[in-house]
Amino acid sequence: NTSVPDGTAEKDIAMKTKVSSGSENSYTTEHALNLKVALLLRNKLIGDGYSVVMIRETANVNISNRERAQIANKYNAAAYIRIHANGYDDESVRGVETLCQTASNPFPSCAAMYADSRALSEYVLDSYCDVTGFPKRSVFETDEMTGINWSRVPSTIIELGYMTNP
Repeated sequence: NTSVPDGTAEKDIAMKTKVSSGSENSYTTEHALNLKVALLLRNKLIGDGYSVVMIRETANVNISNRERAQIANKYNAAAYIRIHANGYDDESVRGVETLCQTASNPFPSCAAMYADSRALSEYVLDSYCDVTGFPKRSVFETDEMTGINWSRVPSTIIELGYMTNP
């Protein structure tokens, strides 16, 4: 019997692939793009005087979303930022979004981070769109993301854009 973030027994939690390459296009895979962007962000943040803990620095990893969140918790991160890129059947769809938990997240330690996670998501979305000129979609609130539900620190997932849009 496994446990969920608040320590209770697991109920109807969907199982997900531990490691996935994500979406892709004719130029690159999502996991390669995400890593490239993460390393650039790391270098910028360190250059600005921030301490950075990377979940991965190579493409070769075997770590679940739950384990990623637990690393952020271990370091009591001020911000846990996950970098992703969307994909969609309609290649005309474009724009950037961020994700965070809802205010009514069923896990108390995660729900307690809602206001900070929402503010982080808005800041990351606005800043990224201001710098890139990419269209802003929204902050999407969901309680279906393992990497968020296990987080006990402010967290966001940024979807950099749609890899399926040329």
